[in-house]
Amino acid sequence: MAAAQDDLLTMACRRIIDLDTPACVKNSELRYVAVNRAYADFFGIEMEAFAGLRSSDLISGEEIETREDVERRAIVFGTEESVTFLDPATNARHSMLVERFQPDDDSIFLFSMFHQAPPATAGDQAIRRENNPMPYAMPLNPFVEAMTTIIEAGAVQQPIDQIRGARVLAVSDDACNCETLADLLSKWALDGHAAENGAMGFAVIEAAHGYGGPVECLLVDSDPDGDELIRRVRSDARFANLPVILLGGETSSPFPLVTSIPSPVRDDTIRAALVDAIQSKRRCDPPAPQERAGLDVLVAEDNRVHQIVFERILSMTGLSYLIVGNGRAAVEAWETHRPSMVVMDVLLPAISGFQAAREIRQRERKSADPARVPIVGVTSYSPEIDRSLCLDAGMDDQIVKPLSPEPLVAKISEWLRRDIAIASAG
Repeated sequence: MAAAQDDLLTMACRRIIDLDTPACVKNSELRYVAVNRAYADFFGIEMEAFAGLRSSDLISGEEIETREDVERRAIVFGTEESVTFLDPATNARHSMLVERFQPDDDSIFLFSMFHQAPPATAGDQAIRRENNPMPYAMPLNPFVEAMTTIIEAGAVQQPIDQIRGARVLAVSDDACNCETLADLLSKWALDGHAAENGAMGFAVIEAAHGYGGPVECLLVDSDPDGDELIRRVRSDARFANLPVILLGGETSSPFPLVTSIPSPVRDDTIRAALVDAIQSKRRCDPPAPQERAGLDVLVAEDNRVHQIVFERILSMTGLSYLIVGNGRAAVEAWETHRPSMVVMDVLLPAISGFQAAREIRQRERKSADPARVPIVGVTSYSPEIDRSLCLDAGMDDQIVKPLSPEPLVAKISEWLRRDIAIASAG
């Protein structure tokens, strides 16, 4: 983390320590970086239990989901927001200010503070603990007293739903790096393995190919042994399309399908590179798609002008489609019609597009049908931040407004895995 970012982030975290008013700092994934004592006491949860988690990991309910949607809006639009919620101890409503701050061009954080300090007693805290049970045995990274230790953004990871179970091999002749990468892949719910040198790595790649479960992505240290492994992989026709992520590579690789991540290598950079590499591979060399009867495209869009745009474009493609006007209707339409793909505006009424995508993913995991519908988020303003939020919600991709026929049809063709032409209006 750069010194300037450290200073600003540290200042923000230390700013909240002595406040009597509940306050917190979160990163762009809505994970807690710091809370003060007043905040922890209000929710009846130990301070160290917040580290690296989201509000929805600690407390359930529609109000928490609404709060996180407001926080996402603050991140995406850079607006100052306010959210209200019910205090279970007193049945009083409290409001909280939410504002974005940006230490540098690559990092965004949220500062949140109650508008006024709520009265608190030991009895109130006991009621809050009863209403908001927390699994205290969960292994967490504790904060030091007074919250002066800063937990780097993304320190606690969650599964990467869009490539969950992907087969990834990490190769490093450094035993510590090997173990770290293996732990990281496990945290992300990937089918990850580690090899201690290039020769062993190539043997694993061959064996996996022979067993019918080929490696989908290769993580390799940038050193002579790693370069030799990449040469062996690229010279073997069986593995010509295997994407490789080169860790610590300062320059671009001369080999095709190699992504170089320069030092210092960050977990979130590896995560993003894995998603891009594996999804690209699956699009280029997909398994035989399961045939779906019925609806091709489900569109969730509340703006009538944009609905008309979707209608005009999709009507020229010959695809079957259905347009609904809110997030709840999108979930129910997905359940009823099981479309081949979903195109979802992220800011919808009833429930947001983010919430709708999460609910679809939850229902898929409980369903006897293992098929995973592609969900493309429709976003605007800040493509990079929007993409991160879409992937975090379980979406697979994004398309940015304003909409035009060629990019939309190209995106649909990509995820339906078939060529789609736009018929002439004449």
